[in-house]
Amino acid sequence: MTSHVSQTATEDWRYIAEGGSTIVFSYNGPVHSSLDNKVLRLRKISISVGPVGRPKGLDDPAFAFQQRVILRLVPDESLPHLEVVKVEKKWLRLLADAAEANRPEVRRAEDRIDWDRETAVLADNLIGGSGLAVEIKPKWGFLPCPDYLSPTTRRIKTRTCRFCMHAYHKDAAEKHVPSAFCPLDLYSGEEHRVRVALHALWDAWMQTDGGINNLRIFASGRVLRPTTDVCLSRSLLTSTESTTSHSSVDALRIEFINALLPTLMTTRILRLLSFLQRTLDPLDIEGVAALWARIHGDKDADAPLGLGEGVPEPTLDEWTRFVDAYLATSQTRTNTCAVESDPVADREELRYYCLAYLLSATFKDCSVVIRAGSHPGPETLDTAADGQEEHQDAHTCRKTTSEVKLIDLDVKSIKRLAKWEKLDREIVTAYAQVETPRTCRDSLAVMRRFP
Repeated sequence: MTSHVSQTATEDWRYIAEGGSTIVFSYNGPVHSSLDNKVLRLRKISISVGPVGRPKGLDDPAFAFQQRVILRLVPDESLPHLEVVKVEKKWLRLLADAAEANRPEVRRAEDRIDWDRETAVLADNLIGGSGLAVEIKPKWGFLPCPDYLSPTTRRIKTRTCRFCMHAYHKDAAEKHVPSAFCPLDLYSGEEHRVRVALHALWDAWMQTDGGINNLRIFASGRVLRPTTDVCLSRSLLTSTESTTSHSSVDALRIEFINALLPTLMTTRILRLLSFLQRTLDPLDIEGVAALWARIHGDKDADAPLGLGEGVPEPTLDEWTRFVDAYLATSQTRTNTCAVESDPVADREELRYYCLAYLLSATFKDCSVVIRAGSHPGPETLDTAADGQEEHQDAHTCRKTTSEVKLIDLDVKSIKRLAKWEKLDREIVTAYAQVETPRTCRDSLAVMRRFP
């Protein structure tokens, strides 16, 4: 474990983004063999509650969880390299102060960098360097099994995907979230549907001036927004080596779709994500809540435990045992209803399905980063390196190599189960009022093609 990070100047680090539990900075200082093209992931702490999502026994949860859990489910070449590094409290406080003005207002009100930590995680900078990088948060890639849904929700949930219902719920709450994108199109493996998904993502990106979290576009490490027309045109058209001479919005959208489509059609990552999400979530949050109620909902109790309450966070050793049990049966699952028999009402079974749902949530909330690059050459060009997808453009006959990685695979807290169950009820209740509900088409071909 190295300690060189705290020896750098805080101004050598640039704020990039943050999620619920981590904040990310990219290195932009003098040439440094260990820090060039790296990002620093720091844990956050809630201002009012305490550490955000810090499971007991995991000093560096992102690193430990990836090494002992995620790497057993996702190929190493599909993940960024992580390294644990030492950091000092004084340095962290200076970095936190310098970054505060760049953070979203809502984040500043909720949490801050946890400067009492002694370690952080150094990771590959997938959006830095020259060229184009695209981050897509694909979200839920399946419709739930009807067996564990209530009669009230069954018809709704098996017809409209969670993302589309949630988008409607947000729009009804006057958050005005564009809702044309359906993740099931992106996961489908069918070219025309993937095109539709990319088209919808682009349009939502334009309508929100780059404000949606399902699509972010970077050029040379800088996030792009539609209002930066000159930079956007040059970055997109140059990165894809387009022969198009004009740079209208429609032309840029076509270039964007054409740049990503071949990679999304050939990568195995989306198929893997869909498989993991649905086989780790066979009961839906409704089924998990019902199983919990059968064990903890004692009518004679003064205050029955709510979902996820009164139980410890899973330790790393427990996660390891869980993955052992999951892998023992996962490859035999060929459809959405991945439970061989009805769950029994015992605490061990309940614990398994709670952990399964948490891990499914990790894969529902992660992002796919695609770095597109075009390399001229004959069809006999050597095979792409690990973590890269190679294809030939039908129009230019160029060999194109794109790097595809999964990021943001953080462990989730068991205390979030109750929040998710409440939100699920709100979303479905709101969507039940829709006069013309959207029909989302799941594709079990994704399952059949995996692995």
